Amino acid sequence: RDPKAAFNLSVALRERGRGEEAEKMLEEAAAMDHPKACFNLARRRLDGGRIEEAMELMERSADLGDDRAAREARKISRRLKNEAIVRRQEEEVARKMEAVTVLEQPPPP
Repeated sequence: RDPKAAFNLSVALRERGRGEEAEKMLEEAAAMDHPKACFNLARRRLDGGRIEEAMELMERSADLGDDRAAREARKISRRLKNEAIVRRQEEEVARKMEAVTVLEQPPPP
C-alpha cells in the first residue's frame, strides 16, 4: 500500500468513529515510515502509557523530517526526566520518614 493513502484513510476512519480500523491503518502507515503517522501513533501510545514505544516512534518521525516530532520528543524527554527526579525525591523522603518512625517506636518489652 501507499503510506500516504494509509495515513489519510486512518484519519477518515477516525473521523467516522471507526477507531480500531483507524488504529490499524495508522500502524500500517507508520510501518511504511510515514512521518505524520509515526507522530500520531506516538501520541496515542503516549496517551496509553506506552512511553518507550512512543519515544521510539517520535524519534523515527523526527528522523523522517517531522520537526514537530523532534520538538515533542525533547519536551517529553524533559518531562520524563523531571518525573524521575521527583519520584526519586519522594522515595528518599519516604525512606527517611520510615527511619524516623522506627526510631520513635518504644523498644519491645
